[in-house]
Amino acid sequence: MSTVNKLVNRLNRYLPFDPGHDQIYEEHASSIDSFNIETRALEYLVKACYEGANAIVLTGDAGHGKTHLCRRLIERFCVNESLPKQHKEDESRKLINGKCDGYQQIETSLLGLRNKFRIFKDFSELSIDVAAAKLEEALADETSITILCANEGRLRAALATPSAGNRGRSIRKRFESSFLDGLCSNDNDIHVVNLNYQSVAGETVEDSLLKKAFKFWLDMRRWKSCENCESKQRCPILHNRNLLDDRNDNNRQPPLEQVNLLFKTLERADTVITIREMLMIVAYMLTGGLNCETVHQRSRKFGWARSYSFYNLLFERPETLTKEQLSSIKTLVKLSKIDPGLHATRSTDDLLINEIGIFEPHQIDLEFSAKLDKGVTANIDAAQGIDQVLMTATSKNDRLREANLSREIVRTLRRRAFFYGIGYQRTPLEKLGFRFGDLFNQIINEEITGIEFGRLKSRIVAGLRHIQGIRVGEAKSTLELLDPAFGRMGANGGILAGTIPPQNIDLKPLEKQWNLTDAADSLYKSVDWLSRAIVLLVRINNTVVPKKLIVDLSMFDCLMRASEGHVPVVFYQNDIRMILDFLGELAENIGAQEDTINVVSESGIYAVILDEKESVVYVERG
Repeated sequence: MSTVNKLVNRLNRYLPFDPGHDQIYEEHASSIDSFNIETRALEYLVKACYEGANAIVLTGDAGHGKTHLCRRLIERFCVNESLPKQHKEDESRKLINGKCDGYQQIETSLLGLRNKFRIFKDFSELSIDVAAAKLEEALADETSITILCANEGRLRAALATPSAGNRGRSIRKRFESSFLDGLCSNDNDIHVVNLNYQSVAGETVEDSLLKKAFKFWLDMRRWKSCENCESKQRCPILHNRNLLDDRNDNNRQPPLEQVNLLFKTLERADTVITIREMLMIVAYMLTGGLNCETVHQRSRKFGWARSYSFYNLLFERPETLTKEQLSSIKTLVKLSKIDPGLHATRSTDDLLINEIGIFEPHQIDLEFSAKLDKGVTANIDAAQGIDQVLMTATSKNDRLREANLSREIVRTLRRRAFFYGIGYQRTPLEKLGFRFGDLFNQIINEEITGIEFGRLKSRIVAGLRHIQGIRVGEAKSTLELLDPAFGRMGANGGILAGTIPPQNIDLKPLEKQWNLTDAADSLYKSVDWLSRAIVLLVRINNTVVPKKLIVDLSMFDCLMRASEGHVPVVFYQNDIRMILDFLGELAENIGAQEDTINVVSESGIYAVILDEKESVVYVERG
């Protein structure tokens, strides 16, 4: 008997290309079997409310969960505790849709002086002047906690208008200061929670929001209706659920660890992934946009389910979806650029193609159906490698078909091997294209000290020299800066603006730059934080405040490649431009001797000394 699992339809309602995609937006979501994710941001907001904050600002891109957080605060403080969970959620959603324009007070169960809410759930619904004026009015209400939801651009624009009064300007000052001091609040009066710092991945999968989403939807109780379905052995949706379940195979690396690694890598390569996008992708990984009825119709066919295995869905579009449909999930576009199926390692490929028993046979995600000799359709089990791809090529088209089929099989095997930790020599980050990813993580985790740290700084300096075009002289730890008028060393040489000694150069994880105490209301304690970047700190002429360059994983890979003498300029053009801008700023601020010009050329570095009194120019080898 063919059955229909209601969970599949609920999952598809998170997909932006599904006609009923109401679960994406908090205002229209259904409370039936809803997913209420627990985040550190919610914990922080509850604490701020109990402590009687005047204003709470939630800022971040659309999809980070600003409205969801407001609805959860309403559910916690404004709805009758005795109501069943579903009714509490329904009541809180009514209040979100009806009383969160900032004009109206909402009664709460809080006992302090500020025992009401005024919530602006979407600042963009008001004109900038009106928004600023209404915010000032709300902040003057001494009985209410004002909660403001706005993206960064809208927030800056509204608080910069003349309509913004003293209280609005105080919010703007705290917001701008948060980037410099790393604090959400320094007086418990105004709290700025920047959800753009929120990460869906964790240092380990157990620390991640991803894990919470998968745990909720992979729960076998939600899949009981599939047990009696006659299509269950040929269903890619149920197969994905079983592949992703951490408990199914204790002998191999859980695939969710690698899913977390993928998202962590993207976030460390300067990709902001919202909770909305995460939920879209988790739902997409399970269903691929399929429903139970489609599976029943196609379940007897061979080779079709492979395209809907979760590890292929992440990197390759199935035939039932268009490019335009998938473009609405922006993270998928970024994932396609770090596809492990595109990276060849001879030892791994030999293992996957030639060894028997790496994968169990007769699994629907490894089935291929293809036309071989004389147009005869053959069923191929990729668990056996590519030995079944036997063709007598008599034309160019035959050779292309054979090559394309072999390529598809090998890419599929590489992807599955990546998620199950199969393969030798190369680390997972290398398989994603980041040669120096593990070194980056060591810096993030502060695992490099002493002599090794000194060598690392020398490599950073070598990369910075190479990007400026300085390729002369021996390797050194002193950073040479070209004059900004030159930017890069040309064929005829360049003029040096100055040098920076190694003791004035440092590297720290992003959050360590602020030097905050455990008691501080820090940004990294207000959200689910993943240390995404390192900070290159350079002090000029022993100044107290260093210049800072935020180095993400992509930029770090660029620097390390440059330190070896070659970097793909076109591929890393954005990173190189940012590095050159930073070096130019350093050069402009460095103090140079007025009577000496340091020149670098292919034959070395020279000091050109001007003696105006004697009208003599001296040239000395540096």
